[in-house]
Amino acid sequence: MTKDVLVSIKGLHSAVPREAHEDGRSDLSSPSGRDIRMSEAKGHSRSSEARGHSRGSDRNTNENVAPEDAVEVFSPGKYYFRNGKHYVEYEEPDDNTGEVIKTRITLRDRHLEVIRKGSVSTKMVFEENRKNTSWYNTVAGSILTGFDVGKMQVTESEEQIEILVDYTLEMNYEPVAACSIRIRILAHGTVPSLRE
Repeated sequence: MTKDVLVSIKGLHSAVPREAHEDGRSDLSSPSGRDIRMSEAKGHSRSSEARGHSRGSDRNTNENVAPEDAVEVFSPGKYYFRNGKHYVEYEEPDDNTGEVIKTRITLRDRHLEVIRKGSVSTKMVFEENRKNTSWYNTVAGSILTGFDVGKMQVTESEEQIEILVDYTLEMNYEPVAACSIRIRILAHGTVPSLRE
């Protein structure tokens, strides 16, 4: 049996913090606690648009940015529970092409999958203290993305399921951002609090 739901997705990101050494290399820390080393020549510059913070690990926190700075997107969707898994399906327009992107979220314990199909297609897998990679395909081309998850928290109630994930985003094996995402699946008729 499917139920009408409201899907809320709110995300924050910041440049991956660095610790410089005299020999020219930098240390990056993923939220799972693993150290990532790279040379300064392969360093990343922070975009003026990249801002945010990450919950949980102090290594990935940007104290200068308030959580209210994140954009929250709401979409109506369908929810069902089958074989021990929560499923949510919803559609949203691509801001660039206007095409519809179909998204399916699957949750079981601390294993989250987000599958998107349309002008953007990918299968993103988030598991606590694990790194997963996948191709992110767009009309402009494809890029290999990695999701190195530190903390993942799932809270369930009759009215909503809330998923919080802190992770380091990688592109072509290079860490580019410390991220935090909150996904809320709200029962039909539940009014979301905009202050959370």
